[in-house]
Formats: sequence, structure tokens, C-alpha cells
Amino acid sequence: MNVQEYIDWHSTLGHDEFYNMCPDLADPKAIGLQHIGNVELPELGEIEVEGKNAEWRGVTHKYFAYSDDKLTDWAKHKWPELKFVKAKIQVQPDGVKVPPHLDLLGDYLTGVCKEIPWLRKVKHSLEQPGIDICQMIVAMEDQVPGQVFAFSDQEWNWKKGDCIRINTWRALHWTENKSGVDRPMIKITGIKEISKKSNVIT
Repeated sequence: MNVQEYIDWHSTLGHDEFYNMCPDLADPKAIGLQHIGNVELPELGEIEVEGKNAEWRGVTHKYFAYSDDKLTDWAKHKWPELKFVKAKIQVQPDGVKVPPHLDLLGDYLTGVCKEIPWLRKVKHSLEQPGIDICQMIVAMEDQVPGQVFAFSDQEWNWKKGDCIRINTWRALHWTENKSGVDRPMIKITGIKEISKKSNVIT
């Protein structure tokens, strides 16, 4: 399979089909995350959260999302080794749970392929990724009891500014917020290397 075939496959997945198949696609022995350390958060001032009721594959999601040039510039400066950087704030409201899943990133790769069309021909699969995609999560506030960010092999406990890299294509992750307050995180996605090198975290 090459990247274009992977994108085509991803585009056919329905919402429920995607969540139902993720446990079978994941490696139950995969390491879920890598601790990066604590980072200085961007100065964004007062932000207006956008994207409420955003839909994916015909199903409404209750996450809020926010992104702008300042956020992306901060991520590019913080991780200059990454290319095709995307950054956004995701806010999980109280009472929202996201079931175990993988981030397959087909939509992200579609955008990258528009910038570098030759990427479509790179050999790529979940088991043997041809693209080293780095997806990181940065906590914007201290964890509050009732907030869960968990992986197949462990649960992440965080403080404000803590950063992890998630094992994007191999390890399941899921979240839940029963804290009574919103839970904001920054998600950064970028390409570290395009090669036959595996994206599995070791």
C-alpha cells in the first residue's frame, strides 16, 4: 500500500465503522506515549473557541476546537525539526467521552499531499509506516479529578505544560471528562521524517 491508497481507504470509513475497527487495527502491546517534558505555553490572550458541533463522517462531535497562525507559529518555533505543522486547541467539555481509537490522519495526509504530490507514492501502512508523523499533546491546565487521558498500556497524569508524543497509528487512546470543568489541550501534528523508518515509539 502507498500513501494515496491509504488515504483512499481512510476516506471510505464511516464514523461507527472507524471506532469499531480500531481495536483490531491497533497493536495491544504497543507503547502508548513518550514523555517529552514540560514546555512553555504560547501567549494567545483571550481566545474564542470555534468548531462547536463540528461533524466528522456525518456525526456531530462535542469537542471544541481553536487554531490560528499564532498557535501554529509557536509550534513551528518549539519544534523546528517538524514539517507541515498543524496545531490546534481541543477543549473537551464536561460529560464528554471519546471511545478507544487510533488517529489515522488520512485528512492530514491529504493536505500534505497537495503540497508535495510525490508523497502519494511512498510505501505506507499502519504496520510499516513510511512517514514518521509526530503527534503531540500539551496540557494547558493541571489535571482535575475526573479527567482521563488513557492508552492501552497506561494512563497519562499531567500538570500544566506537560507534553507527550502519542503512538499515533499503533496504540489505542481514549479520553473522558467528568470533572465539572472543560479540559483544554493543544494538539500538534507534523512530519519528522519521510522514509521507510517505522513510526512505532520504542
